[in-house]
Amino acid sequence: MEVLRSITIGGVHISILLSEVKSKLSILSNVELALTISGTSKSERKERAMIALEKVGLKGMEKK
Repeated sequence: MEVLRSITIGGVHISILLSEVKSKLSILSNVELALTISGTSKSERKERAMIALEKVGLKGMEKK
């Protein structure tokens, strides 16, 4: 149980930090963020993020 708690607590701190960072990023950068953390290459990140934005109707709003 202690291991689970430390992971959860760490996740909360990371979540707070990411919410501060995300508020300063473009829509495209926000979508790419998880892929960046997971080590996905820059070209693949952008391609996958653009596909995701198109799927949810946000194509053309990448820079907002």
